[in-house]
Formats: sequence, structure tokens, C-alpha cells
Amino acid sequence: MKGLTLFEVMVSSAIVAVLIGMLFSVFSSGSAAYYSDMGYLDAQQQLRQAMDVMTREIRQSKAEDAIISDAGARVEFVIPVDLSMYPPAYSRSISYYLDTDNRLIREHPAGAQKIVAHNVTQLSFACCGAGGCGFDCSRALLFEVACRTGALAARRTATLSSKERIAFRNEDK
Repeated sequence: MKGLTLFEVMVSSAIVAVLIGMLFSVFSSGSAAYYSDMGYLDAQQQLRQAMDVMTREIRQSKAEDAIISDAGARVEFVIPVDLSMYPPAYSRSISYYLDTDNRLIREHPAGAQKIVAHNVTQLSFACCGAGGCGFDCSRALLFEVACRTGALAARRTATLSSKERIAFRNEDK
């Protein structure tokens, strides 16, 4: 009768265990990289969408209609809703700010809040003109928005920042 000895079974079991351990290690590191990349991708997409929403509306406003408050953490402005009239008809005020839960809020009309993004750790606004940037928009040429967001990815926090300068709407009379 031919068969395997106990030693041969032990050696082959050890080899199989090492191979399974190596496969698990490769799978585990690949899985961690995937989830890390997905968290980073989610943070990047959320930041891009938030910046797109804000910049699209701010681009429609005029410099003299923008008011920055709370040391640059809140902006309020109006945008035209009917350009066929002269002077154009404007919307009620639109505001962007962070709430206490690190959510980027769009408020329009007053009291009606919409969450634009979650996990926003920093938001700042500034008006920029020939004399530099500050909170006075009356003579500004550009509007600056800076935003930072983070997301938990594979037990690590992915942090992304974006800063955009936007030209105000130029209304020729």
C-alpha cells in the first residue's frame, strides 16, 4: 500500500499555508489601496462639485452685490433672474457658509438651507482688486473662494484643497 507519510502531509500543508498567507496579503493590500483611492476620489469629487456650484452662481453676481461676513467665512449675493428687463430683475439673496457640523450650506431664500457638501473643514471668501484681497467687494475685480474637504479612507483622512478666482459679471449699460 502506498500513501503519504505524516512528514509529507505536514510539509505540503505548510507550503499551502504559506501560499494562502501570501495570497491573503496581496488581496488585503490591494483592498486597502482600493478603499483608500475610493475615499480620496469621493473627497475630490465632493470638493469639485461644491466649488462648481458656488463659482457658477458667484460668477453671475456683480461685485457691489456681494457681501462677505464672518471674517470671510460667509458670502451673500444676488444673481439676475431676468436679463430681458432693464435693469435686470434679481433673485433674493443667496448665501454660502459652513455650519457647525462641517457641512457647506447654500441658503436661498432665507431660511431654506441645502447641504452642498459634507466634511468641509475650511471655507473662505475674499474679493480681490488692484489693492489686494479683502472683504470689501465694492471695487473688486475678482472673487476668491478657498475650500478644504476631507474624507476617511482606509483608516486615514484624505484632505484636499481648492482655491479659485472668479471674475464678477460685467454689466455694460
